[in-house]
Amino acid sequence: MKKYKHNVLFIGSFLSATRGSKGIAESLSERLKEDGIEIKLVSTYENKILRLIDILFAVIFSKSKKIHIDVFSGSAFTIADIASKLAKFRKKEILFTLHGGKLTEFATTKMSKIHQVFNRADYIQTPSLFLQSFFQKEGFNIHYLPNSVSLEKFSYSAENRKAFSLLWVRAFIPIYNPHIAVEILNEVKKKYPESTLTMVGPDKGELASTKLLATQLKILNSITFTGAVPNNELEKYYQSHSIFLNTTSYESFGVALIEAALCGIPIVSNNVGEIPFLWSHKENIMLVENNRVDEYKNSIYNLFEDPNLYSNLSKNARAKAEAFNWKNIKPTWMNLLVE
Repeated sequence: MKKYKHNVLFIGSFLSATRGSKGIAESLSERLKEDGIEIKLVSTYENKILRLIDILFAVIFSKSKKIHIDVFSGSAFTIADIASKLAKFRKKEILFTLHGGKLTEFATTKMSKIHQVFNRADYIQTPSLFLQSFFQKEGFNIHYLPNSVSLEKFSYSAENRKAFSLLWVRAFIPIYNPHIAVEILNEVKKKYPESTLTMVGPDKGELASTKLLATQLKILNSITFTGAVPNNELEKYYQSHSIFLNTTSYESFGVALIEAALCGIPIVSNNVGEIPFLWSHKENIMLVENNRVDEYKNSIYNLFEDPNLYSNLSKNARAKAEAFNWKNIKPTWMNLLVE
C-alpha cells in the first residue's frame, strides 16, 4: 500500500493523552492511517498559547501540500484564522471542516470575519446539515460529509440493561447542562423511586455544583459519577442502561447519540441544532423542547411503560446510525485527501 508521508497536516485539538477520550479528527486520522495516508496531528497542548505556537511552527515547516483545519467558535476560531492565513501565505491547499453548534451564534456577530477566513479555503465541509444550511444561506459553498463511527466498536445489545437506569455522557460544562440530568432523575424518582443515573465525563467546572444539587435533592446516592472514560469503554455503559439523556444546548452532529443508537439504548434529547435534521420524534428518538424537565420525565415514563415504543425506538435508531459507518464515509475522505 502506498504511503503518503505527512500528505496532510491536521490542525485541531488532539488531547486524548490528557483527556482520555479521542475527538472526531483524532479518530479520523487513525482510520486514514490504516488506509496508507500519513497524517501529522497538531496540537496536543492543552495550553492555548503553546497550542498556537505549536501550530504555527507546524505550518511554517510543513511539507504537506494540503492542510486540514478544524473550525470551531471562540478562541479556536482565532487559531484557525491565524493558521489559515499562514497556510495561504505558504500557498498550501486549505481544507476546512466546520464544527460546533455555537458556530452559527458566533458567526452572526462576526460575519465579516467569517467571510474573510472562509474565503481562504479551497474546500469547506461540515458533518452538520444544520451548519451547512446556515452557511449556505450566507453564500458559502459548504459540502456535507457526516462524521463516522466504527460499527464493530459499538454493538447492539439489550441483554444486560439495568431497569430504570438513565445514562448521561458529556463533559461537565454549562452548555451540556449536567444539572438538568439531575433534575430529570429527581422527577422520575417520584414515580419510579428505584431509578438511577450514571454520569460519564470529565469535570470542566460543573461537577461540584452538580453534586451539590444532587445532595440538596437528596438523590446523590442514586447517581454514579465515573469521570472521564476512554472511547473503547463507552460501549458497556450504553449497553447496560435503559435510557440515554442528551441535555445539550447546542449540537452540530452528536457522535454520542450515534454511538448510543448503535448500542440500542433509546435516546431522549433536547431538540436543538443538528438533531432535528437527523432524527425523528417517536420514530428513532424522543425529542424535548427547550430542555424542559417535565417533557423529559413524560418521555421517560412513556419508554418505561410502553415496551413496543421502547423496542421500536431502539431498533430504528440502530438502523439510522448504521448509515454513518466508516465504510460509507471513507471513499469521500480518500478522494479529498489523496486527489
